[in-house]
Amino acid sequence: MDKYVFETDDNKEMNIVTNRYKLIMTLNELSNWRRELYKGYDNKIKYFCNGKLYNEMELYEDESVPRDEHGLITDCHDIYMVDDIIDKIDDILYDVRDILDNY
Repeated sequence: MDKYVFETDDNKEMNIVTNRYKLIMTLNELSNWRRELYKGYDNKIKYFCNGKLYNEMELYEDESVPRDEHGLITDCHDIYMVDDIIDKIDDILYDVRDILDNY
């Protein structure tokens, strides 16, 4: 087994070293959320279509939403509300907030 020694006289540096797992887990959670957004798995996504905002259920139930010949919805844009983004980022950063505030 390898042994590593970290020496410092800086409290901020030592705090980062001792909390490295929290920092890594936070980055991993951020990466997972990015993946959820990319794949459309996040349930906070809204859809802008025909000048209206829809959640997923409303979008599929509304028959006035434009569809192609196969019934697939067209001309809609994914929207993420600013407040939802801020809330999610706050949730992700919760465990490392003290580390960030003190650095």
